Amino acid sequence: MADEVLGRMVIELGLDHAAFGKGLTGAKREVKYAMSEMKSSMAVLGQSGRQFDVLSAKSKGLSQVMMSQQRVVEKLGKAYKDSLVDGKPTAQTAKLATQLQNANAKLASL
Repeated sequence: MADEVLGRMVIELGLDHAAFGKGLTGAKREVKYAMSEMKSSMAVLGQSGRQFDVLSAKSKGLSQVMMSQQRVVEKLGKAYKDSLVDGKPTAQTAKLATQLQNANAKLASL
């Protein structure tokens, strides 16, 4: 029973993305935190031996990671659009295009 309570405590620690900041850096920190939280939950639940709980926690954690990564994609997309001057690319536009492409690939891989 003690393992069950501890497992739930770890799983129910949620992401309050307001604490991470509103910019791209905050969104990236949120992704790292969500991945870390998911790994911790998997470690705790893996010791309990209950496969359903492990899969449930993994699903919930992956959903949080995907939502966080989606915010990164959105922030990069906005930064990319804002980098265009009169519809023409700037030096920053190419860097942002690469970052946006990588962020989309990461989201797709999740």
